[in-house]
Amino acid sequence: MPRCSQKFHQNHNYEKNLLQTGKISAETAAKIISKARGGDYSTSPHHFANDIEVTIDNNNPLYNTFIEVDSINTKFYNISKFSLINVTVRDTLFIKSEFDGGTLNKDHFNLSLYYTIDQDNKSVVGFKKSDIHLKDNKWFINEEKNQFNKVAFDRGLKEFNISDIMFSHEDEEILLAGALRDSTYKDIKLRFNDVNLNKITPTLDSLSFGGIVNGNLDVLQQNGVYVPNSNVTIDKFRLNEYLIGDLKADIVGNQSLTNYEVNLFLRNDNLKSLEAVGNIDVSANNSNIDLSIDFDEFDLEPLNVFGADVINKIRGLASGHVEVSGELKKPQIEGKLILDNAGMAIPYLNVNYYFIGISP
Repeated sequence: MPRCSQKFHQNHNYEKNLLQTGKISAETAAKIISKARGGDYSTSPHHFANDIEVTIDNNNPLYNTFIEVDSINTKFYNISKFSLINVTVRDTLFIKSEFDGGTLNKDHFNLSLYYTIDQDNKSVVGFKKSDIHLKDNKWFINEEKNQFNKVAFDRGLKEFNISDIMFSHEDEEILLAGALRDSTYKDIKLRFNDVNLNKITPTLDSLSFGGIVNGNLDVLQQNGVYVPNSNVTIDKFRLNEYLIGDLKADIVGNQSLTNYEVNLFLRNDNLKSLEAVGNIDVSANNSNIDLSIDFDEFDLEPLNVFGADVINKIRGLASGHVEVSGELKKPQIEGKLILDNAGMAIPYLNVNYYFIGISP
């Protein structure tokens, strides 16, 4: 029998950490929930819900359940002004939910969902046309209002099928599809079509990304064996105000996700300015890296983004070959670079170094 911290009293008072099994009428459930209205509820220091309002009325032709929560805090994501309303029409439950989210509550979600049982007796949760606002950009889910954009699962919650969930913003598209079966099989596919990198990357202090993303990111797991694969290009890749060039990255992992083959190159003005080939091994406690990096008139100025107040005014061009090997946390870097009209400043020392001409 489940352990309870408090007994369920006859007058239907509720307590934290209460767990009961059995049957209960909708009327009695509504009375119990109404006891919590306006209250706070938390079972974890990382999860907290404040000011809860719940209304249940199965005889109402407009809605069956209406829920409002002032704020929900978790260690993953914070939500405010949450509302949910649902109604059952024939054999389908329709759900409408709106809420704000994010650190400063600048994200906004306007979701229209449905729940039904399909011909295979599986549960289906699908998206009707919905929209989300992220970083002041409005993304649609199922903008075309088609029959896809849904997840089907069995009653045991062991098998999930994701049917082409499409996120779209103007001409930009992100497609999510795949399947999961218990803990032995996963086949997740992400497709990017002309997606602005800045719109899908998190907001970081003093650092922003830009460029147009195309390609795919796939992860396949079968019988405990993982086979990840990535083929992504970023045209006009930017760091802050610096134009880096066109980036292409091919990354293939081994069956146990412990070793990754990396093939990355960067073009600027149709010239390959950087190429990195090798592998990263994370199978041991001390992960290792083994990369060969070639530079060909690589512009050093964008490195100012990482110098902050310690090193700035980084400038010039770099050509040569470098080997990066050893522990991933503290790799050994060996090689030779030729610097052309390079320099940097160290504000703390109030010095500005110039490398005149070409310096080996």
